[in-house]
Amino acid sequence: MTDRPLQRSRVLSARASLIEYGSVAVLLAAVVVVGTVLRRVLNQLMHVPPTNDPIIGPGGAFTGHILLAVVYTVLVMLVVGVSYVLIRDWTDRLDRVASPDLVTIAGTIGAAAFVIAYLAIELIQQSVTPIAVYLAGPATIGVLAVGYIQYRDVTVQRALPGSDALPTVLGVAVVAVIAGSGVLFGVGTGRDMGFEWFFEPRIGPIEILRSVVVTGVLGGVGYALLYNAAIQGRLAGVTGPAQAVAAVTVLLPVRAWAGAKISSLTAAGQRAMSSVPLAQSLGRAIAAVVVGVMVAWLFARSVEIVQSRVDGRVTPLYSGIAAVAVVSIGAVLTTLVRGDPAVGALPMISLAAVPAAAAIGYERTESVWVPGLAFGAYFVLIDSAIGQYLFAVIY
Repeated sequence: MTDRPLQRSRVLSARASLIEYGSVAVLLAAVVVVGTVLRRVLNQLMHVPPTNDPIIGPGGAFTGHILLAVVYTVLVMLVVGVSYVLIRDWTDRLDRVASPDLVTIAGTIGAAAFVIAYLAIELIQQSVTPIAVYLAGPATIGVLAVGYIQYRDVTVQRALPGSDALPTVLGVAVVAVIAGSGVLFGVGTGRDMGFEWFFEPRIGPIEILRSVVVTGVLGGVGYALLYNAAIQGRLAGVTGPAQAVAAVTVLLPVRAWAGAKISSLTAAGQRAMSSVPLAQSLGRAIAAVVVGVMVAWLFARSVEIVQSRVDGRVTPLYSGIAAVAVVSIGAVLTTLVRGDPAVGALPMISLAAVPAAAAIGYERTESVWVPGLAFGAYFVLIDSAIGQYLFAVIY
C-alpha cells in the first residue's frame, strides 16, 4: 500500500483552518461533558434501590424499577444504533430496510430491553451496572463520532481491509503492542512515583471479559471512529492527508500532558472547589482539549508550510514520524529537566506512536478497523485487567 495522492491537499487560510479545528475542539469537549455526566449518573444509579417505592412523580408513578429500566434501555439503544451504522455496509439487506420498518424494529428492541431490565433489575444492579459504567464512555464516543461524521459529510469506509493491506495491518499491530509494552515497563519502573494504585489487580473471568470487550473492542473502535474516521477524515478532506495525520498524532499526547499539568496546577484550589467537583473536572478536561487542539493546529500548519516549500513531498508517513519524533524529544527533555528517569517519558511517547500508527494505517487502508486494532491492542495492554495481571506477574 502507498500513500494516497497528495494533490488533493488544500491550503486554507488561518481563519478557515481555525474554524475547522474549532469544530474538533467542540466535538472533543462534547465527548468529555456527555461521557463524564453519563458516568456520574450511572454511578449514582448504582445506589438507587430497585424497589417499587416512589422516587419521582406524584403518587409514586416513577419508581426505582422504572427509573433504572429506562436508563438501561437508553444505553442498549445507543449501542444498537452505533452497531447498525457500523455494520450496514457489510450487507445490502440493511440498506434496503425502509425507515418505517427501522422505527418498528428499534421500538421492538427498546420495548424488549425495557421489559427485560424491569424484570431482572436486581440481577442487573449486581452484575450489569458496573459494566454499564464502563460502556458509557465507548457509547458516548461512538454516538458523537458518528453524528459528527454525518453532520460534516465525512466519507467512512467500514469494510474490512483487503488482503493487500496485510503488511500495513501487521505493522500497525506491532507498533501498538510495542508501545503498550513500553508503557508497562515504564510504569512498572515507576512504582515509587505515584503508581501504587495500579499494582492491586482484581483479576477474574468477568474482569478479563470486560477488559477485552469494553476496553479493547468497544474502546478501540470508539477511538478509531472519533480520532480517525471523524477528525482525521474531515481534516484530510479539507487540508490534506499529511496535515491530518500530524494533527491526530500530536493531539492525543499533548491533550494528556495538558490534562496532567492543569490538574497539578489547580490542585491547590481543589478544596475551594470541593463543592463543585463535576464542574472542576469538566473545566480541567475541556482546557486540556483546547490546548491539545491548538498545538495540533500549529503543528499541522507547520507541516503545510514545509510541504509548500518542498513541492508537496511530505507524505502522511513522514509527517506521522516527524510528529512522533517531536513529541518524543519533548517528553524526554521534560522528564530529564524534572530530574526523573528518562524511562518516565515512555507513556507520552507511546501516546504519540499509537495514534501515528493508527492514522497512517487509516490513511493507507481507508478502513476504520485498522486504527481500531491499534487502539484496542494498546488499551488492553495498559488499561485492563489483563494489563494488571501482567504487572502482577512481571513485578
